Amino acid sequence: MRPAPKHVVKRYGKAYQLRIETEQDVERLDEFGIHHWIATSAPAASFQCDPRFLAFLDADGNGRIRVDEVLLAKRWIFKCLRNRARMMRGEDSVVLDDLDTFTPEGQNLHVAAMRLLTNLGHSETSPITLADVRDKKKLLMQSGSNGDGIIPPGALTEPDFTEYVEDIIKTVGGVDDLTGAKGVDEEHIERFHAEAESYLAWVTQSHLPPGQTSSPLMPLGEATGQAYYALAAVRDKINEFFAQCRLVRVDPSSMSLMRLPEAKLKEMNPDDTAALAAFAAQAPLQSPNAGEVLAFDETINPVYAEALERVRVMVLQPMLGREVAALSRAEWLEVNARFGPYEKWLAEKKGTVVEPLGEERLRTYLAGEYREKVMGLIEADKTVANELKYIDELERLLLYQRYFVRFLNNFVNLYELYDPHIESMMDMGTVIIDGRVFSLVLRVLNRPAHVAIARNSGMFLMYLEATNKGSSDRFEVVCPVTRGRPDTLFVGKRGVMIDTFGVEWDVKVVEIVAQPISVAQAAIAPFRRAMAFVEGKVEGLSTAREREWEAGLGKTTEDTEKAMRERVQSLAASAPAQAPSKATTAAGRRDMLIGGSIAVAALGSAWAFIAKTLTQLGWLEIGIALLASALVVIVPTSVVAILKLRRRNLGALLEAAEWAINEPLRVTPALARLLTEHPKLPSGTRKEREDTVLKFARAYKNTFRIIAKPLG
Repeated sequence: MRPAPKHVVKRYGKAYQLRIETEQDVERLDEFGIHHWIATSAPAASFQCDPRFLAFLDADGNGRIRVDEVLLAKRWIFKCLRNRARMMRGEDSVVLDDLDTFTPEGQNLHVAAMRLLTNLGHSETSPITLADVRDKKKLLMQSGSNGDGIIPPGALTEPDFTEYVEDIIKTVGGVDDLTGAKGVDEEHIERFHAEAESYLAWVTQSHLPPGQTSSPLMPLGEATGQAYYALAAVRDKINEFFAQCRLVRVDPSSMSLMRLPEAKLKEMNPDDTAALAAFAAQAPLQSPNAGEVLAFDETINPVYAEALERVRVMVLQPMLGREVAALSRAEWLEVNARFGPYEKWLAEKKGTVVEPLGEERLRTYLAGEYREKVMGLIEADKTVANELKYIDELERLLLYQRYFVRFLNNFVNLYELYDPHIESMMDMGTVIIDGRVFSLVLRVLNRPAHVAIARNSGMFLMYLEATNKGSSDRFEVVCPVTRGRPDTLFVGKRGVMIDTFGVEWDVKVVEIVAQPISVAQAAIAPFRRAMAFVEGKVEGLSTAREREWEAGLGKTTEDTEKAMRERVQSLAASAPAQAPSKATTAAGRRDMLIGGSIAVAALGSAWAFIAKTLTQLGWLEIGIALLASALVVIVPTSVVAILKLRRRNLGALLEAAEWAINEPLRVTPALARLLTEHPKLPSGTRKEREDTVLKFARAYKNTFRIIAKPLG
């Protein structure tokens, strides 16, 4: 007894392809060399199925599905399932007994399935469907706890804690959770508290000791900050003034160098207030003096007068303890030195991102249970992560059960492409145009690149643009034409496409790649081209003769009008003078008659020669001559067409769509009939052969006679 074969290959047209019908066929996929597979890689976008299935199958996420990823998926399925009957039937449901609890993968899925059944309130024997898994996943994703470790403000019910999370997002930022809402995670909470602690430690240094109104850091107490910023606004200008005074003290003649140049002032536009203000700001604070004293009761540069008065009132008088009418250089240096610790403290400022919240609110956040509560919510949220992970794994398993075997029959072999009762996963739908049904419709992403490769298929290709009135979506597809006349398909022709989801699209032909469709069409193609050539020549000749006739008629009309004018003008002439005119007219008519006679004679001679030649031959000889002439054209054309048709390769069409194909997929006559169909009338249809149009025409003619008779 012969042992059962490990693998079975079935013939599809001229190619042998691996059969995938049983669980054993799938299990032994690793043992069948990948060089015998029809495809070794393909774009994920080529397949019409659930996009999540393709995302799971495309393990590296590069948009292409390769052999290693297919085998990886197969091994994972066989580790998870012990009952694979549902996979072979393409079902998207599973029961606990289907799972293999002897493998880690199966055990994890069993735990997730048990938890899901408990949450759904179902018994352990109930099936879990893909819809159940996705509904549960949707609920988890929409809830505050979705396993991402991120808490958005909306997940909190107490206003104080909601405000706490919002303040964190406002100051140190946040991160998007799985639902797209902005929230906080552990990292942002820790950063917020670190910034708050740094800021509070820094700002605490400025607090005055109990019972004191000032300190080395705060020489003016609570007013130190305002006083410092008032001083900083004019510090550079005051330093400049005392530097100028020292120069005058050393060299009195340098006073003239410190005046504003008059020439520049004369060049300025008096209406340009901004330029005038900038020019005035360059002038000294006050006329420099050798005594190095800034006198507040003397003329001061008006640009700085107001700011300088604030410094006198807010800084100098409180620090010097007297009414300040003049400021010496030594006093100025003393005042600046007393602000040294405060200035250093400002430079060491920390926690600036949280400063807008204020010291009081920050202390409330640090002293309360805000961090502990939100951190607890994050930890609780993370515990859902494992559940979500296993929910994802359940979804993956159910999608593999639903689509994996079908995918193999569109990748390892092309069984679904050949079976007219199944919509292939690579097929976009069905196109109906020109009374023909095209069952293979492939997506085209880049038409110029696709055409460049698809020409090698040797097939007549029709590229169409699909649009939908209710949608802004549009895309392009290609259909191989394998039956019917080619001349009724042309750019601009319209039809409809019904996609695999039952949605109807308008389609329009945007490009044709012409190749032989059948031997019969190839055989009569030369005669059609010859007829088109003759029609073109006849039409061109007719048009040329029509133009010549119109030109001649116009010239004749002009000559006639001219002759009539001359005739009117010569009415006064004598009778003898009219004789030459009549003679001339008679001569013209005679010449026309002679020319016409010669033309008729020439045509008659030609027809006579043809008739004489034919009468010398019998009907058999004439038929043989005509048949021989036709065969001279038909035979070589048919031979070439047969050779081209035998080389038609469906694989090149897939390669144009960026598939990696192992061997040619020849288009046999049987496959050609499957790809393009001329549907017959439905069963039970009766044909009424009487011409209804002719019937209407006769009725109209009789009606016209009845109406016209009374009028006559």
